[in-house]
Amino acid sequence: MQCAAPPARRITTQDVQTVVFYSTHVPLDCTDARLINHHAIDLRDAPQIAGELWLMLLDELTSAEASQARCSSPNATATAQAIGAGVCLWRPEHLFAAYPGLVAGLNTSSAYANETDYHMRRYYWLHASLMLWHARYAETYSTARFYWRMEPDVVFSGRLSSLLNRTAADPSDLLLHKYQSEAKDMRPRGTDGQLKRPQDFFPFWATHRGTPLLANVAPARRLRALVSIGRYSRRFLRLLETFYWKRGIVGFEEVLLPVACTAAAANPRRFHGRNCSLSALSSGAGLRSHRVATHFQYRPVYPCADFLAALLQQTNELWHPVKDRECIADHLRLPPPVRFHE
Repeated sequence: MQCAAPPARRITTQDVQTVVFYSTHVPLDCTDARLINHHAIDLRDAPQIAGELWLMLLDELTSAEASQARCSSPNATATAQAIGAGVCLWRPEHLFAAYPGLVAGLNTSSAYANETDYHMRRYYWLHASLMLWHARYAETYSTARFYWRMEPDVVFSGRLSSLLNRTAADPSDLLLHKYQSEAKDMRPRGTDGQLKRPQDFFPFWATHRGTPLLANVAPARRLRALVSIGRYSRRFLRLLETFYWKRGIVGFEEVLLPVACTAAAANPRRFHGRNCSLSALSSGAGLRSHRVATHFQYRPVYPCADFLAALLQQTNELWHPVKDRECIADHLRLPPPVRFHE
């Protein structure tokens, strides 16, 4: 894995309390390069937030393909200089070399084997990439309490520093969009009272039934949540590393992450005394909620213009998914990105 630190700082690494990881892949979208630079400057200009932005850039291209990317470089330092944030270029083999137990678990997982969509298969191991960064920088950022991971189609109608400030006092180990229980998912009727069709059921409860992930977890504690944005305590990530990834206990991350936390909360002794607490960005499952994600769903996609109306009012809400983000960068009058190739 190739990494480069942010090119400019106003606080030392020992003062950073929160690291925000913008997670995407090579080639970096040029609009996202503009937005990342904007968010990095926002955090740098708000030193009281004690946050720092990094780009985790998954590279699955050949070296020849990667070298032709317009707004990112195969050289992490060059990309960091261009976007004003820290950068790590990583490949799946880096992750699998670090966690052979994870590989063993994937190789024996029927759910993973039967998943034909490669994009969905990534969501059995994407979050473990945070520990690649942690392995290299944990001592340098020894006071960092939380790691955020957000994907490009999650946008916030305010300053990113405002989101961090709003959630800073929440000590929860796991903070995701909102949670839904298996019991509620399996009800035959939806919220509209109509009978559900087969395609209306969340499919991963069925594919994970009988797996080590759900063993010894009561149905009431089996929760799932979207993971396109989330905040994770260092304690929670170490719990995942020790009791799941290293032991080959795998699962679709919308299930794995909440279930790992509720399992530890229910029986800390099983996890060598490690407990876990969780809260939500939107209301659901009777948990503490920050109520900042009312326009957050799996689909359909929100038009950029709809989000822009909220941004103009500074409503300070998370929106997902917003796939076309160029109107945001243009409205903010962000400078054009550094281009490595045309």
